[in-house]
Amino acid sequence: MKRRTRGYTVVELMMSLAVFAAGVVGIIAMERAVVSSNQLARNVTVADAIAQSWLSQLSADSTRWTAQWSVTQTTWLSTIAGNDGVWQLPTYNSTLGFGPQFDGFGAPATANGQFCAQIRLTWLYGDKSPTQTTGVAGNGVIRTEVRVFWPREQPTADVISRFNTDCTNGSASTVAGVVNGFSDGTYHVVVQAAAVRQPS
Repeated sequence: MKRRTRGYTVVELMMSLAVFAAGVVGIIAMERAVVSSNQLARNVTVADAIAQSWLSQLSADSTRWTAQWSVTQTTWLSTIAGNDGVWQLPTYNSTLGFGPQFDGFGAPATANGQFCAQIRLTWLYGDKSPTQTTGVAGNGVIRTEVRVFWPREQPTADVISRFNTDCTNGSASTVAGVVNGFSDGTYHVVVQAAAVRQPS
């Protein structure tokens, strides 16, 4: 007596396809989360490097701030006059090829950057120069802070336009408005701080 071979029914095939589809959807969702997470980690690394570059530039700038020369003789530290303790958009210096904008790899850019840096300079100890009436001449110390921000993933045209404005307009209201971008989820941000001392 021959055995009858039994095939799969349509219901069994449909159930198999449903289980397979659920697995594929889960893998795709996981893959998207991993890609997004990797992109964020990469951007944070680039932003950290940019912040470190800015702190190094400000440290190098302090070498021009000697007992014979006041802080007004420096490139960026001189902006502390009138901006003590206030966030500001630094100007692009064509001689040094360095400014507020950076491309996706962290290299300085003159325009259309993907990352933007702002600085805050605060007197910790005056140097008794024409701009400071306290402290000891030739012994000044300035706290240097850098914040690097960039648009969140998949930015819209409005966000890109806002970012371009925030990274080119150095007015006090525009610089202060960047904080809204942190709180409303428009931007990611990295902040680093150091201090520079007037060379003796």
